[in-house]
Amino acid sequence: MGNLITKEILKVYWNNVCGEVAGQSFYIFSNDISFLSNKFPFELWPSHKEAKNYKLFGDHWVVWVWDVKFSTIPINWLNIVKQTFLFFLENKAILSWCRVNL
Repeated sequence: MGNLITKEILKVYWNNVCGEVAGQSFYIFSNDISFLSNKFPFELWPSHKEAKNYKLFGDHWVVWVWDVKFSTIPINWLNIVKQTFLFFLENKAILSWCRVNL
């Protein structure tokens, strides 16, 4: 695969008009099916960002997915990602992770 540059793999599918855009997906897991993740920590991220969420679930679990679209990757991206994880965990998530599209 060679050397990957972060800005080249931070992509998210946004919609059928924009297609793939600069962004990242965050996942928030709970074993409480009524768990609601309706807040995203916008204040941690620089301006010019959008986010949307959707829910995946089973009989005894729920995963909320937040797709975040940004115009530029923040210089302190890794720190912001860590703070975003902490925000979700402090708001009753059991586990939080993200992925990049390779």
